[in-house]
Amino acid sequence: MEDSKVCFRCFAYIPKDSVYCPSCGINLNKEELEIKEIKTKGERKYLTIIFVLIEKPLIEKLDEKIFKERIEIFSEIERFTKEFGGWIDKWIGLNGIMIIFGIPRTKRIDAEIACELALKIEDYLKSKNLKYKIGINSGWVYFGEIGSDIYIYKTVIGDTVNMAYRLAEIADSEIIISEETNSLVEERFFTTKKKRVFLKGKREIISLYELKGLREKPKEMRFRIPFIGREEELELLNSYKEILRQKRGNVLFIKGPPGIGKTTLKNYWLKIFKEKDEFFIFEVEPIFEIHGNPIDTIQRALEIFLEKEKNFLKDLKEVEEIKEYFFDYEIREEIESYSYIELVKFKLRSFLESLLEIKPVIFIVDSIEKIDEFTKSLIEYLLITLNSKIFFLLLGRENLLPYEFTFIKERNLLPFNFEEIKKILKSFFKEELSDDFVKKILEITEGIPLYITEFLKVISKKGTRTIEIPGTLIGTILEFYDVLTKEEKEVLKKMSVLIEWDENGDLKDFFNEKEKKIIKDLVEEEMFEKIGNRYKFINPLIRNVIYDAILKKEKIEMHSNIIEKLVNKIDLKKFSPYLFYHAYNAELWERALEFALLSGKERILQSSFKEAIDYFNKAEECFQKLKERDFIKLSEVFEYRAEAKRNLGLLEEAIKDLHKSIVILEGTKDDKLFLLKQKLAELYLEKNELEPCKKLTLEILNEKGKISDEIVASSHLVMGNFHFILGQYSLSLLEYNKAYKIMRNFEDKKLYRIALTLSELHKEIGNFEFALEYLKISDEILKTKKDILWEFRLTKNKFDLYLKIGNFKEMVKEINEVIAKAKFLENNHYYFVFLTLKALLLSYLKNKEAAKKIISEAISISSNFKNDYKSLLHLAKAMYLIEERSYFFNFLRELYKFQEKFHPTLLIDLELLLSKISDKEPEKHVEKAFEISKKITSPYIHLLVFCAFVDVYNKKGDKEKVSQYLRRANFLLKELSEKFKNQNLKKLFLSHPDFEIINTLSSSHF
Repeated sequence: MEDSKVCFRCFAYIPKDSVYCPSCGINLNKEELEIKEIKTKGERKYLTIIFVLIEKPLIEKLDEKIFKERIEIFSEIERFTKEFGGWIDKWIGLNGIMIIFGIPRTKRIDAEIACELALKIEDYLKSKNLKYKIGINSGWVYFGEIGSDIYIYKTVIGDTVNMAYRLAEIADSEIIISEETNSLVEERFFTTKKKRVFLKGKREIISLYELKGLREKPKEMRFRIPFIGREEELELLNSYKEILRQKRGNVLFIKGPPGIGKTTLKNYWLKIFKEKDEFFIFEVEPIFEIHGNPIDTIQRALEIFLEKEKNFLKDLKEVEEIKEYFFDYEIREEIESYSYIELVKFKLRSFLESLLEIKPVIFIVDSIEKIDEFTKSLIEYLLITLNSKIFFLLLGRENLLPYEFTFIKERNLLPFNFEEIKKILKSFFKEELSDDFVKKILEITEGIPLYITEFLKVISKKGTRTIEIPGTLIGTILEFYDVLTKEEKEVLKKMSVLIEWDENGDLKDFFNEKEKKIIKDLVEEEMFEKIGNRYKFINPLIRNVIYDAILKKEKIEMHSNIIEKLVNKIDLKKFSPYLFYHAYNAELWERALEFALLSGKERILQSSFKEAIDYFNKAEECFQKLKERDFIKLSEVFEYRAEAKRNLGLLEEAIKDLHKSIVILEGTKDDKLFLLKQKLAELYLEKNELEPCKKLTLEILNEKGKISDEIVASSHLVMGNFHFILGQYSLSLLEYNKAYKIMRNFEDKKLYRIALTLSELHKEIGNFEFALEYLKISDEILKTKKDILWEFRLTKNKFDLYLKIGNFKEMVKEINEVIAKAKFLENNHYYFVFLTLKALLLSYLKNKEAAKKIISEAISISSNFKNDYKSLLHLAKAMYLIEERSYFFNFLRELYKFQEKFHPTLLIDLELLLSKISDKEPEKHVEKAFEISKKITSPYIHLLVFCAFVDVYNKKGDKEKVSQYLRRANFLLKELSEKFKNQNLKKLFLSHPDFEIINTLSSSHF
């Protein structure tokens, strides 16, 4: 060190006799002259001041030896100061010294170098067994020549200097730094907050910090700009926090283009959040590119939240339940995907409501436009059900919010204006800059915060502002990248390829120890962020720019390396999209095809059909790039893409894809081919193209004995549905019975569906006890599952059966509990269904007032379920029975507009209702119903039609016609009642209100 000195600009150690610094090129002699040539006129400068005070020697003991020791001590401190590039302002007798950093030019790391010097002085004084006091403060001062005509000297004066001295005075063998200095050095030094105190000359209580030690040696200027220009938004966020304290929720969408500072605003708000213990903060970020299962977005958010809040949640019983549904993959596979999705929505909502019992909840969703379909759907459900209880903070690009709710308030983030940029530049350079320079920055960057930040990072790295300002944000990011060290560039490239790195994951050794240290440094520099054990770029745009800058050959090598490391280590199904991303970019087309196909299948399981189609399109693209092609694999791509399109209602496109798949397999004549044909038949049926459906299904059934029983059973189900659409219930029942007998031999988890459909078919044709038996079978199987939607469907079928039999007493016992369960899900179709069933029940029981209330509630939400014609007809019938005519006529007219879409049985119900209110020729409506009923093999429906004939002709006084239809009605009523073995049910059925007119008139006619 004695043969070297320190450069005033970059603080590199250089040979003692050097004129130019080999590191930054500054003329060292000129730099020193600048100090000597300071004019008499003073100037304001931003400096860091150190006071070092040593215990005073007793006057009577102040001899030559002590004097020499003190001179030696302060000379050594002065030598340290020059080594670190500081400036000695003065010695304070033999008891102290004042040191300044920032002369002649203020530098970004002045405070850090000052703290490093203070630590070295501290070590030295400790070695001398001396008691000491060191105080450091940073701020604006007056620097210049002070004095009179007789004596002038250079120094600094101002409150910053006085405070530094006061800090030294209260220190006790320690280094005390101010809050301002701490804000400049906390990234590089360990500091601890001390008790707040009043200082002499200060009106407010001052926050103080003790400087403990160095985290690492400063190698470069550290980058930091103040949080400026978002004061109104911070105030708005804090106001919502106060509203939340009063147990009132809100939804705020903060929007703006990329780089405008949405995430920065959120992070800063959370950083200054002083009452974190008073709230639960639940954060969701998109991880779509990383995981195969869309639910992992919420799963990861939950994982981080549960770990962070484990002390608060240790006694909360809902924690184990939420873990079961979100972290147990066996449950995911057990439950039908759609039911599973509904269940996790329900469970997450219940969990959040249980949190509200402890303290308020803030739910944050960042980059909402990048969130996967499933998570968007889940958040939509939470917004609808909990917007009045939770504060939802949504961040995303303008015009890309996937929801259109009136309760969402929006805030548009604007670019920085001239004054805000001026403040940022002044804070960064620690001096006023010309308006022309500020205008130039504003003009080029358009006030985009990320652009300005990246530009200042370049200056920070280069240690000078004499650089050209790139004309684009991408250019600025690349210039910053160019000034990094080779090791830092390598880390950024690797991270951009990985997208995200888990320090405890399967790729934990992907970075060496030196690179891991750089990653942690880049977290402090706010290039990366750490969430749990995972690191990633804070701003995806920077990641994309750096990734695009990597040479193609190097990219391919890195992606291939990752595939080799991962492919035998991780769950291929769960992480297939991540593996596809690497295989695709490594141009490993065969593997990319395999992973794209797996990813699409997983998306179908989670009802993310658009994303599934994207993966299948990529799979087809990869197939086209293969030299040796497996067409069987392509057939599979077409098959699953057809399934995804079918679920989106794109039936024509789905049919085309299935045709392609069948053409590929046409010569094989194996089970797979017939399975595809069966799926195609289902599509034709769904599209109401009945002839091609029938032709294909019969073709499959003709191969019975050559194909598997499962395909035969499925084909019988297709034929059963074919006959059901035509109202041919007996034929439909026959086909379903065949399927049931076959499937009963297998442990098929969907057997309960067939049993439930058999129950519905028996109900339609009037075999009510058989219907009840199949309901029990279905119910027994469902008890072993957690399929809530099929549970609701079973209950709906049971209630419909009770209404037809007249078993109102049993229905009364259960209906309220089921409605309460469905209501808890809100926005759920079954809530509406059960309301309409209850309305009809109360109408049959002649409880008019209660029925009116339920009808009113059902009507208020009926617009959401315009296609559920059966429930709407239940509602209409309930209105008629209680003579609620204010709604009835308009409601029925609206239904009549959609009659072309009605199933034959529903058309009959509609016509029979119209006959009740028609003033002119009501028999025409009944006759129309009768014509439709001829095509339907259902004695029960025929009975209802004959009852209507009796009612119409009785009102007209046509006794002959009444007698004619009364005989027919009585015959069918007796036939249906004889099927009952249970005499109680038989009595209930015979006394049903729907048959009241038969019972009344039969006694007088026969």
